[in-house]
Amino acid sequence: MGKNERVSDYMKNARSWLRASELSIEETPSPAAYDALHAMELASKACLVQKTGGEYKVHNIAGEFGKHYREKIGREICEELNKKLAKYSIIRYPGTKVTKKEAQEILRFAQEFIEKCSKILEK
Repeated sequence: MGKNERVSDYMKNARSWLRASELSIEETPSPAAYDALHAMELASKACLVQKTGGEYKVHNIAGEFGKHYREKIGREICEELNKKLAKYSIIRYPGTKVTKKEAQEILRFAQEFIEKCSKILEK
């Protein structure tokens, strides 16, 4: 699979996970937050594959993303991505709850972040 195809697959999957989050946010906030975080991870990886051609098989991708895109996307967004993705590992486990308000904030950021990644990849 070529680099462009991998980038496209990552973004297609990111949008699918984002859509799953949008559809479930009202009834199941914790899974919806997880889906939105996963979508951000996949979009980050799409940008990194485009930039470096490398494979990224880790979950905590925010630092690597910031290294390559901080100037283009902004320090604040990279910092927020790092904070949000830090929750990614935590909310996967039983007993961890995300409030509806927290899930909505994660989803809102994910929507904006994925839109920014799409614009980066268009260039």
